[in-house]
Amino acid sequence: MKTKYILMIVLFASVTVTIAEDSFTNLQQAVDFLATSLESTNFVTITSACVDTSRKPNDALLKYLQSQNQKTPFRQLYVDKSFPTNAPTFKLGGHMKELGSTHIDFVQTTGVWKLQAIWMCR
Repeated sequence: MKTKYILMIVLFASVTVTIAEDSFTNLQQAVDFLATSLESTNFVTITSACVDTSRKPNDALLKYLQSQNQKTPFRQLYVDKSFPTNAPTFKLGGHMKELGSTHIDFVQTTGVWKLQAIWMCR
């Protein structure tokens, strides 16, 4: 009598979801991204992260933000702030607030926040 064996191999795939370096789930991640890039004068990472291609910051504006971060570290300045839970956009600074006339705009897309634009209104 012949015995038949069925060999069943079950493979389990481990899937890791990685959030892009320029996507954020909370404001502290975004602030850390900005502060780290400014502290290392890595302006390209900030410029590349801006999704609004018509309002990418120039080096002069980023140098201004760099000096602001040196005066009052952004990690300290924004420690108590968070992204809103019920709005698709968020702004740091703007209209003579803590960053003067500089606006740092964020937009929420597919559950993560992205740097939309950095611009100066005056």
